[in-house]
Amino acid sequence: MVETETREEVAQEMEERMHMMDKMYRERINRENEENDRKTDEKMDLLHRALKAGGTISPVKKSRKTEETMVEDDVMVSDQWMLLLLLMRHLDSTKLAR
Repeated sequence: MVETETREEVAQEMEERMHMMDKMYRERINRENEENDRKTDEKMDLLHRALKAGGTISPVKKSRKTEETMVEDDVMVSDQWMLLLLLMRHLDSTKLAR
């Protein structure tokens, strides 16, 4: 009888501890997700402002417009769009995973 009561008491304490641990874990994950979302939003804002202002993500010397630098400029623009698309895809996948 005493053994059964002790086992039930220990099981209940362990269950309470597990619930507390689960709650702490979920709160930490939520905080991390919110922080990651905030950082991603800031990065997207920076990227958007840079593209809107006609800026570049990676600097390219534009001393003379030769065919080679024109190709580099085209590649850089396509890289910027690829980066933007990858960021958007990543955002979509992280929001779907939740």
